[in-house]
Amino acid sequence: MPANQLLADGPPSGAEALGGVLSLDSLNEPTMPPAALVERARWQANANPLLPLPSEWRSFFRKVLGSATAELAPAMQWHQPVAGLCTTELVPVLLRSNAKPITLRQPKNSLALAAHGQWLQEAPQPPPGQQQALLLHLDPITQGPKCK
Repeated sequence: MPANQLLADGPPSGAEALGGVLSLDSLNEPTMPPAALVERARWQANANPLLPLPSEWRSFFRKVLGSATAELAPAMQWHQPVAGLCTTELVPVLLRSNAKPITLRQPKNSLALAAHGQWLQEAPQPPPGQQQALLLHLDPITQGPKCK
């Protein structure tokens, strides 16, 4: 989420400025930038499981899921580097517990398609009995001479 969108809801205050509720378990968490902590705290305080996605993708997933958002785990964005790719390709995926992921829109580039197929083999599993919206970012590692 861009900083200007993060601050659109107003500046963080109180515990939100520290990344949400702190406990002894917080000592074992990895270090995160303050803006990421605020973003995570806002997601946890909101009941919308699609909030971690950009707004245009939230509406896309709402159309696909219909009224099945009750059993939806919080959405994720996953960045996968792909060698030789010229531009980022976004691939919406619906993860289901104990089932194969459903790709809602196939990548257009053949390199991205191959990387997507490989990623599907190692896709994370949502919590049992739930499904999870995931936006897969297939990102270029370096831009080669073909990309100019």
